[in-house]
Amino acid sequence: MLAGFGNEDFPADINVHYPSGGRLYTHDTRNFFAAGAGLEYRVKPRFDIRADYEYQFWPDFLGHNYVKPRGLTVGVLYSFKPYHHHTPHY
Repeated sequence: MLAGFGNEDFPADINVHYPSGGRLYTHDTRNFFAAGAGLEYRVKPRFDIRADYEYQFWPDFLGHNYVKPRGLTVGVLYSFKPYHHHTPHY
């Protein structure tokens, strides 16, 4: 579980203004929370495949319209030192 502070920018037509004459709302900053999980699998002594999933919660964003981004990353890891199993000596 992670917590962070994030920004969101979104486009607005610069020719449109509030009745009071102010510019449109185009930026917000909020605290957010994220839960995630990952998996790593050793393919060969020097190569691993890794996948991570993250789900974010941005509360009270733009008048209670919650934003819930999700992401999946997949990658390959290479180790310059190969992994060795050590057998215990009794």
